[in-house]
Amino acid sequence: MQKVAMQMKVLTVQLLVMRIQQLMFSSQQTKDHLFTEKLSLPYKSFMANISSYYEPTFFRQAVRFPEWKTVMSEELHAMESKKTRSVVALLEGNQAIDCNWFYRIKHKADGTINRYKARLVEKGFTQV
Repeated sequence: MQKVAMQMKVLTVQLLVMRIQQLMFSSQQTKDHLFTEKLSLPYKSFMANISSYYEPTFFRQAVRFPEWKTVMSEELHAMESKKTRSVVALLEGNQAIDCNWFYRIKHKADGTINRYKARLVEKGFTQV
C-alpha cells in the first residue's frame, strides 16, 4: 500500500511539473522566459526551489563544484566495478571514442534535492 502511495506522489509531482511548464511556457515567443503570474503560491515556491539550483552543461563547469566532482568520481568507479569501462592504451592508428557528461539534479516531491546525478555517455556511433 505504501508503494502505491509513493507512486501516486511521484505521478502527482510529474503532472504538477508538466502543468507548471505548460503555464510558464505557453507562448512560443516567450519560450525562454519564466512567467509566474498565472501560478498559485505553492506552485511558485515549488518552481523557485527547483530552478534555484545549477545544472552544469559542460565538464569544465561541473569540475568547479565539489558535489559534481564526487558524483562523477562515483560514476567512474561504478563503471569500473561493473566492468563496463576500463582504461587501456590506445593502439597505433586507432582513434579514441568521444564521450559526454550529462548532469541532472533529482528532486524530492517537495522540491528539495534528492541527489545529484552524472552520467558518462560514449559516442558509439563514431566507431569505424
